[in-house]
This record gives sequence, C-alpha cells and structure tokens, in this order.
Amino acid sequence: WVMIDANSADNGGLYDLCSSLIKQHHGGDKGIEGVNCLFMWRHNIKPDQDGYVYMADVAKSTDKVRELVPHDFIIGVNKLVWSLLNDKQKAVLIDSQLERIAKCFDKEGHSKEDDRARPLYRLRRLEVLDDHTMNRRHVMTLNDVQQFAFDHYQKLFKEETCRSMV
Repeated sequence: WVMIDANSADNGGLYDLCSSLIKQHHGGDKGIEGVNCLFMWRHNIKPDQDGYVYMADVAKSTDKVRELVPHDFIIGVNKLVWSLLNDKQKAVLIDSQLERIAKCFDKEGHSKEDDRARPLYRLRRLEVLDDHTMNRRHVMTLNDVQQFAFDHYQKLFKEETCRSMV
C-alpha cells in the first residue's frame, strides 16, 4: 500500500475524478458531498486461484486514524489495473466504490455527527451495488470492467509464466 498525495503528479487523476463523480451522482439526497476520501495504490497484486484480480475497495477510516490524517474513507486501487483502464472504466470503478458510502441519519432523519461536529458516514453492503445504476450513468457496468481486467491479467500472467519457463 502506498498513500497517494492529492497534489502528486502520480495521483492518476483519482482525486479529481472522485470529486467530479460526487458532484454528479452522490450529492443531494445521497448527501456524501462532504466526504473526504484518501486514495492508496496497491502494487504487485496477482490474480486469485480463479484468475480474478483485486481492482479496488473502500474501507471506513477509524476515529484514531481520522485524527492523524483527516479523511472518512480509504479507497485502495490496484495500480496496474488503473493503468490499463480507459477514462470511462476508471469512472465506473471509482463510482462503484463511492456508491457504497452513505451518510448516517438518526431516527428523526437528521444527519448524525461525531463529537467534533463532523458528519458520520457508513459503508453499505456490497449487495447495494447494482449494474443498472452504473450502466445508466456510464453505459458500462462494473462487471464489464472486471471482465476487461480479468482478460488483461490473463494475458499478462500467461506471458510472465512463459518467460519464466524459458
């Protein structure tokens, strides 16, 4: 894991893309326009035994970590996969992670805050993600992106295996 600085030339456009997607699809009734995400690169990731590869995930930051680096969520991104994707595929990948983030509300419907008046957020279950939403927004699904990454990883690791056998 390598933390990605928002001001770094090597940030892959992640912070700008995230900000744009939040403004386009996650404000208003979704209420996550104030969320603060930290991105991290994941390196040297091999496919699992079924040939599938980790592309990205989102994790809620703990209160302790939030005191050190002010952010609500950490989004880990496979750097090799990111380098293979086009702009539309990148948008689907990050948008699908943002789709899991939701604001916390009390029983009266008011947004919850911590003791320092920061909004509280939660992670929704993976089952919440649906391909219809991604397809409607991007004319592409997360499954399409996963298949693309799967196909490219298969080629890359076949070539690597062939080279190591020589």
